[in-house]
Amino acid sequence: MGKELTIKKYYWVRSKDGVVGGVFEGIGKAFDIKPNALRLIYLFSVFGFGVGFFLYPLCWFFLPREDSLTEYYRPKILGVCTRISNKMAIELPLVRLIAVLSLFASFGLTLFLYIILHFLMDD
Repeated sequence: MGKELTIKKYYWVRSKDGVVGGVFEGIGKAFDIKPNALRLIYLFSVFGFGVGFFLYPLCWFFLPREDSLTEYYRPKILGVCTRISNKMAIELPLVRLIAVLSLFASFGLTLFLYIILHFLMDD
């Protein structure tokens, strides 16, 4: 009885075939939504509320491309986000995105907690 191979489907990835960064194409494929519908919602959020302006560049930066997942899932700075992702069963791109948004919102408190978590969390 050998180990079973489990193939995990990643929802939060960018497509390699996208128009600009592949964000809407990748998320659209994963959730079975037309990418043009996501683009329209994005434009509405940018022009209607203004909050979507920074969302696309952040997703472009933090979401891995579907053809480079192995590189993306290697632990980065101290590996805390990777450990949180594994322990809480949350996709790593979302953990990293939340960590960076929290870093800007908390004016450094997140960095302090990040370093503490590095020493407290098991691998």
